[in-house]
Amino acid sequence: MPPAASGDRRMRREGFHRPALAAMPAFTNPNNVSIVCGVPPKIHGVSGNFHFDQESGEDVMMVDATPMRAPTILSAFSAAGARAAAITAKDKLPKALGKDLFGIAVCAEKAAETTQEENGIRDVELPEDREGDIAVIAVKGVALGAREQDHDLLQLSGERLRSHGGMAEQVVPFITSIPITTIAEHMSRNFDLFSVLLNEAI
Repeated sequence: MPPAASGDRRMRREGFHRPALAAMPAFTNPNNVSIVCGVPPKIHGVSGNFHFDQESGEDVMMVDATPMRAPTILSAFSAAGARAAAITAKDKLPKALGKDLFGIAVCAEKAAETTQEENGIRDVELPEDREGDIAVIAVKGVALGAREQDHDLLQLSGERLRSHGGMAEQVVPFITSIPITTIAEHMSRNFDLFSVLLNEAI
């Protein structure tokens, strides 16, 4: 049995486990920002991986904290003197998750380019092949790979690629490695994670 599977079973057995609802749409940015801010998108302001810029009339990919309207829990920890870090896979997230953070904010995607000034750490050694090369299309009517002639990614010029975001992915596991004795019924969202760990853990 792989170590990760063994650890997951132990956490479910000895810790706490229940389903939680992700922020909708179930995209990367709204959910990561929800978790790190402890509030839903209607409060923190990030509604998707892209946002519509009314001045330019263009969709803009979120690559920093510009659209965020709420402080992060990590920044509150660091402001209080605790050591905190935001470590992500993708380059678009460190500046958002590390908003106002006096600590480390780094991504695996650009690990070789980290600097003390920009990321709070340098000389990070992470594998270059940390992600696969499979993309799932989330545009109705577009299918990739059904036939051999459909395997060419060049046919997707102009289409956005993403791997998740639908209603089927709203229910996510809420797992902790430590027991939780009580948890309020209303605390069933992914962004309640820090509140549960700080207030309900034994």
